[in-house]
Amino acid sequence: VKNWHSPVPELVDDTEIDTVWGTGLVDRNPSPINVKGVKGRVVVLGDGMHAMSPFKGQGANQALTDGPALVDKLKGCKNIHAALLNFEREMIDRTKVKVKDSRKAAGFLHSEEVLSDEEVFAGVKSADVPRLLSELKKRNIGAETENLEEAILQVMDDINVVG
Repeated sequence: VKNWHSPVPELVDDTEIDTVWGTGLVDRNPSPINVKGVKGRVVVLGDGMHAMSPFKGQGANQALTDGPALVDKLKGCKNIHAALLNFEREMIDRTKVKVKDSRKAAGFLHSEEVLSDEEVFAGVKSADVPRLLSELKKRNIGAETENLEEAILQVMDDINVVG
């Protein structure tokens, strides 16, 4: 930390060791909490619904998306219970792939493969990156592509460049 920018070294130096704690990282598959026939007053969102490891950087993003999505469902609704069920279903559909991808990234980042001397970019051997980028360009796959990660993975599979 001595080469890090201020105030990081000072914060580390000033932190009492007995105030530092850790816990295991967990994720969970999102599953319905509200079920038909149950009229609860609790809405579960964020990590309470779709806890995920930090290895794809999506936990906070999904939690921040939950709030406005819930508001959109409740605006002008005639049946709050139906709106909550709809919100929950859509939240689960939106986040389950993020939880799965985060779990997969955690597995990779803690594997022997990540310690390999072979140069790899996003799971693709460095020598294959130009071919992958060329194929993505040929298929007009870019930042605006819907389901971008799925599209890239499909191309990787199609041209057999998986690392």
